[in-house]
Amino acid sequence: MELKTTHKEVHSKPITAITVNHLRREIITGSEDGSIKIWESESGKTVQHFHRHQGWVTDLYFWQEAKLLISASNDGLLILWGSSSTPHQILNIGHPIYCVCWNSKREQIVIGLNKSVKRFNLVEGSTLSSPSLRKKCETVTNHQDLVKCIVCIESRVYTASFDRALVMYETTSYPSDHTMHMISASGRLTRPPSRASR
Repeated sequence: MELKTTHKEVHSKPITAITVNHLRREIITGSEDGSIKIWESESGKTVQHFHRHQGWVTDLYFWQEAKLLISASNDGLLILWGSSSTPHQILNIGHPIYCVCWNSKREQIVIGLNKSVKRFNLVEGSTLSSPSLRKKCETVTNHQDLVKCIVCIESRVYTASFDRALVMYETTSYPSDHTMHMISASGRLTRPPSRASR
């Protein structure tokens, strides 16, 4: 790799999250002070700066299908941001959130917390052009520590944690069954799997 440019002290506090908006060729960063900034990927010029979180921005995800930015924080807020940098929807989870991912196959947002994973479906009737998440969600608890990483591939969700475990779930979307079933686990899992809805 060749170093192209360096932008120093772009946030007043350490940067804790980064993602990319491929549609507009922008880089998005989140900070320990709760602020979020959007940058032109070529010039490094600041495009937008907004602040709503009261804790660290722990993860950022650009939801390409809906053209929304999702931010997660240890203040317990999951925020969907519109193009004007105003919140499209705010969900107060009530617990620190450490990572977030969009499952395009099931049209669900999946987040990682302390020892557990939550999955949110879209409100019935909402569309990707104007999405709304249901406040009621499914919760599964299979880890022993913070769930810091989530990726979604087709119908499967993979989670990794500070407990050094990797867990694989199969998701379903039948009318009467919107659940995540653990189908594989590697690492230090000592507790039996549990599931709850909220």
